[in-house]
Amino acid sequence: MDDIAKDPSSTPLAERVERARAVLQHYNDQCPGGEIAYLIADLLHLADADVPGGADEALDRARLHHGAERPDDTRRALEGLPPAWERAALRWL
Repeated sequence: MDDIAKDPSSTPLAERVERARAVLQHYNDQCPGGEIAYLIADLLHLADADVPGGADEALDRARLHHGAERPDDTRRALEGLPPAWERAALRWL
């Protein structure tokens, strides 16, 4: 689990998924039967204790990062636009 401390912004998405999978596996080793929602809930409790702004701030930042890192969100947002508008929007994004 040494690679968990890497800077996430410099890691390819597939590697980040695998790192998260390793964290979930470690969590399940400690708490058998735990699902990803339980891990997220425990992380939110940790954020309430350790993060300025608590769980709400951590969730807001996580949603921001997750949304920015989803490769298909831009395409979905542009669906249905006339082709010229889509090209113009992509130049700005």
